[in-house]
Amino acid sequence: MNTIASQYLSLFDLIATLFWAGILLFFAHFHYQQNKHKEHYKFYLFNVYAKFFFAMAFSGFYLFIVQGGDTMAYFDGASVLNNLFVQSPGAYVDEMLTTGDMVKYWNVYDVDTGYPPGWIYREPESFFISKIISLFSFLTFKSYLASTLIIAFMAAHASWKLFTLILEFNLAKPLYIALAVLLLPSVNFWCTGISKDSFVYISLCYTVYYGFKYFHHGKLSVREFISLLFVIWITYHIRSVFLVVIAIPFALALLTRILKRWGLQNFAVMGIRSLVLFSGFILTILSQASKSEQELLQSNAFLQEAAVTQNDFSKNETYGEDRYDLGQVEFTLGGLLRVTPLAVFTGAFRPLFWEALKPNLFLNGLESLLLLFGLARFIFKRPLAKFRFIRTHEFLYFCLIIVFLLSFITGLTSGLYGVLVRLRAPLLPFLFILLNVDFKSFGLLENKKKSKQGLSSDGTRIIVHESLRKNND
Repeated sequence: MNTIASQYLSLFDLIATLFWAGILLFFAHFHYQQNKHKEHYKFYLFNVYAKFFFAMAFSGFYLFIVQGGDTMAYFDGASVLNNLFVQSPGAYVDEMLTTGDMVKYWNVYDVDTGYPPGWIYREPESFFISKIISLFSFLTFKSYLASTLIIAFMAAHASWKLFTLILEFNLAKPLYIALAVLLLPSVNFWCTGISKDSFVYISLCYTVYYGFKYFHHGKLSVREFISLLFVIWITYHIRSVFLVVIAIPFALALLTRILKRWGLQNFAVMGIRSLVLFSGFILTILSQASKSEQELLQSNAFLQEAAVTQNDFSKNETYGEDRYDLGQVEFTLGGLLRVTPLAVFTGAFRPLFWEALKPNLFLNGLESLLLLFGLARFIFKRPLAKFRFIRTHEFLYFCLIIVFLLSFITGLTSGLYGVLVRLRAPLLPFLFILLNVDFKSFGLLENKKKSKQGLSSDGTRIIVHESLRKNND
């Protein structure tokens, strides 16, 4: 066993891991027994065990192959915070509630508490993960694997909530929805361990679930409302750009809901919604078009990070051949518009199969192959009819917007395939749902019986399936 792994796999760590595995699996099986009469619960335990398996695979990958990485640094920072609590509970609380700086770093920590990894402490978003893990670490007696299992169980619960939400829309067979939302290998690998991506994914699932639950029922319980605020707060502290990404499709969904309550038909709703999007696009152009590249970068921290990433990955040969290239990106409005198609395609569908021949990317290559097959099937059989249907469906339109925005951000800012597959993982369930909607059940692929399906002679007018209309109203 290597030196790094031995630090996290002592006999006591393994006992704590088995202890927490037993507790979490007991709760999972108890919950399943209470609900096994429900048809969709046949996927429940598969979801939990898949999350546990891939969480352990994630941990093993960094313990034995990478022998380090941010996941270990996050946990080391959490362990130091636990030591600080023992030495000075007041200092611990102050660290948990404030943003650290290097002056505090040298004044608060000492040889008895240990020192958090410097590159983690200097980045507030990263040290925030250590703060969260420190709370778990109290419960798991500083066991890395046991803390990982708790995060995996949270991911299982969050994805299950998203799964039950999508089931209500009757968009595809439950098995396909389960594969897309619960069982995708790369999502389960990258979003179940001790990492930023896990907490972003968990927060995203809960936000979508509670948001659409509010749209459907017009209210949330106090507990649900507090939970929604909490996951939004988590997202803000880890990856704040996700809040903008989520807010845009939610705002459009809310606008759709309001317009429908006013009695407007689908055609009018889509027209007003498109007008709002187009107006926002025009306003963005008018406000940003005159800015130079330097002015645009100075006014936007996200673009600054993307520019640094692009420059680093394009010139630094130490990253090897796992890089991808979007070409010479000009960080002006025109330059970003030109690179958008390639960035979106990269963020959603790469690495392509022949770009993922290495062992650590092979499964991602297979997933991309499936995604490209779904895209081809979407394009070559009445794509306009399908797209119009997506525009009429509240949740599918939400998926379309969020996939577009996340794909653009991921493709623009990753630079390396290893980073790309990690950052794109949270968008994959929404992309798989979009490409695997059972359009036949809504009459979109029928050549006959057009009058019964509400289609004109050229097959362009679509009437939403009645069961789906009830879900949206």
